[in-house]
Amino acid sequence: MSLSKPAVKRKVVDEHRQFQEKLGVQYFFVDHRGNPTCVICTEKVAVHKEYNLKRHYITRHAEEYEKYQGDERANQFASLKTHLLRQQHFFKKANRVLQQL
Repeated sequence: MSLSKPAVKRKVVDEHRQFQEKLGVQYFFVDHRGNPTCVICTEKVAVHKEYNLKRHYITRHAEEYEKYQGDERANQFASLKTHLLRQQHFFKKANRVLQQL
């Protein structure tokens, strides 16, 4: 029998992970309300780990978006990011109108 205390489980919240902007262009992700969000398919990933972002990008979007490199990739990312933000703004605006009725 061991007299040591049982191991305490680590919690994601306690790790204080933050979104790294360099991963945004590399894997086409933005930080939205504390969750990394894919600008291509708007899917959210649970944790801000590079491995999770990379796995999502490789399994779902790599074939189509690997052809973009350098400035062309940054421009494509900016375009997709703008599209996502416009879409989110549209739904926020519609929600406000419905609340006023």
